[in-house]
Amino acid sequence: MWLYATGQYAKHHIRLFEYQPSRAGACASKFLEGFHGYLHTDAYAGYSQVDDVIHCCCMVHARLKFAEALPENIEQSEETIPGRVIKEMGRLFKIEQDCQELSAEERQKQWKEKARPILLALFEYLEKEKGHVPQASKISKAINYCLSHSNELMNYLRDGNCSISNNLAERSIRPFTISRKSWIFSGSPAGAAASAAAYSLIETCIANKVDTRNIWNTFSRTFPRKIR
Repeated sequence: MWLYATGQYAKHHIRLFEYQPSRAGACASKFLEGFHGYLHTDAYAGYSQVDDVIHCCCMVHARLKFAEALPENIEQSEETIPGRVIKEMGRLFKIEQDCQELSAEERQKQWKEKARPILLALFEYLEKEKGHVPQASKISKAINYCLSHSNELMNYLRDGNCSISNNLAERSIRPFTISRKSWIFSGSPAGAAASAAAYSLIETCIANKVDTRNIWNTFSRTFPRKIR
């Protein structure tokens, strides 16, 4: 199941679920054909097949890799590489939170002034430290992840309508991922397509604070019983 969503600061919020038989990047490329703008995702390589977009990577995914590399039962965690990185990323998230109520133009200005220097210093620090950690270790993988996606991790600074993470999409798809183990009966492509349509309606309504209690009636009128 693929999920496509408008950004956090969109005037009208959309959540579109689409069933595809594979995770191939061609699925996203086909769906987004003709789209030009900022595409915010995790670092899954398949998204590289989407052309004519500005790719933005998720800082939460980057932070998680350092959290997994943090030594256990250590008192002064901020003195370790992952601890220091997590602290600096926390400053970035705080700047993002403080700017949520600003206009897109003012938000982008604040990010450029406050967040950009932190990011540049962070990448410089990681570049310096990468040769001092064991290769194939968790911390090495975390550092290489950030450095190899440094441009994509900074691209959100280019437009105040972007976000530092793609948590919005993660939250929208979580109800589906939690429930899918219960859907043994949904065993056909038609059933998956029907589920995608239902979740698109419900999650879009939730995103726009619309009462979802009458959604099933709308869904029933839209899709014939044979595919439900």
